[in-house]
Amino acid sequence: MRRDISSTHAKSSQSDAPFVSGVGINATDTIIRLPEFPSPDSKLELLSAQVSPGGQVASALVACRRWGLSARYTGKNRR
Repeated sequence: MRRDISSTHAKSSQSDAPFVSGVGINATDTIIRLPEFPSPDSKLELLSAQVSPGGQVASALVACRRWGLSARYTGKNRR
């Protein structure tokens, strides 16, 4: 039985939504703010830098949660 989530996810509750499970590698994103887009072969002083959790699977699961789907990440922390 195929279920069309595009028409039901907005009105369904979290428990009625399809469950999404993501398996991936733990990663980080480095976000650097610049005062302007750099021209080729130029240097700019950065405004700020931030390291945040990220990666393709993690970002996709965040989007799923924001759309109202139930989503969980499965991965391994390296120590």
